[in-house]
Amino acid sequence: ALLKFVVSITKHRWAHPFKRPVTEKEAPDYREIVTDPMDFSTLRKKVEGGAIRDVASLVSDLNLIFNNAMLYNPKGSDYHTMASTLK
Repeated sequence: ALLKFVVSITKHRWAHPFKRPVTEKEAPDYREIVTDPMDFSTLRKKVEGGAIRDVASLVSDLNLIFNNAMLYNPKGSDYHTMASTLK
């Protein structure tokens, strides 16, 4: 059920910026601002590998994805809006 949810949220029309880790090329200062990065592909691996076994852990990592995006991207930006909508 957890994996099914992760797969379904990655199909949302605004999920594309969160599907893979942010690269240094895309955002050179990202790791200076976001100390605990998370994305849907990493989350899926954690679910498949058994590191996430309950809804609370899944929600925690989902919130991390969206909170990171809202921390890094200014309010009103597309990424901030996408993250706050998905959250």
